[in-house]
Amino acid sequence: MTKISIREVRSIKEEKDIGIAAVDQFFSADGRLSSTIKGYEYRPEQEKMAHAVADALFNKKNCLIDAPTGIGKTAAYLIAAIIFSNKRHEKVVISTNTINLQEQLFKSELPMLKKVLFKDLRFSVFMGRNRYICLNKFYKIFPGNVKIVEKMEHWIKNTKTGIKSDQTILTDSSWDDIASDSDTCRSEERRVGKECRSRWSP
Repeated sequence: MTKISIREVRSIKEEKDIGIAAVDQFFSADGRLSSTIKGYEYRPEQEKMAHAVADALFNKKNCLIDAPTGIGKTAAYLIAAIIFSNKRHEKVVISTNTINLQEQLFKSELPMLKKVLFKDLRFSVFMGRNRYICLNKFYKIFPGNVKIVEKMEHWIKNTKTGIKSDQTILTDSSWDDIASDSDTCRSEERRVGKECRSRWSP
């Protein structure tokens, strides 16, 4: 059984209070969001949601929120999570229900927050392996289509991610035929012309 001293309990409470105060600094009517982001409109519901998320993170408890469109849910939980991460020096994992939301966070919301509010923010995206190309499958399925092969080889050489959404050459159905998957992956042959990108996926 882990024992926590009174001093440690006080420290944890103080840290939580500092975290909630930091949320206020961002979401209050005259907070950093209002003064930094042009056209930002103060929304009490957004501030309340950010408080709830921060409280759940600092107290290690569950939090289920049902909120209507238009209150700024994304900014509420992202900023609360960033504040928690900064105060605790811990990584935060955000899981989305859809790929579209994942890409929205990675390509739009988080870069914007980094640019205007959190200069030292570091983030990355973790994707399922079917979003990566399997080079073994690719060269077997498109051996005679010179145009597609040339375009894809150029993309493979220059892509920084190797993921489906970063290319416009193949249709969804064509991509499905060459997507990486654990059942057909031959780990000893994962390097074909270029290091296999799907090594980062489950």
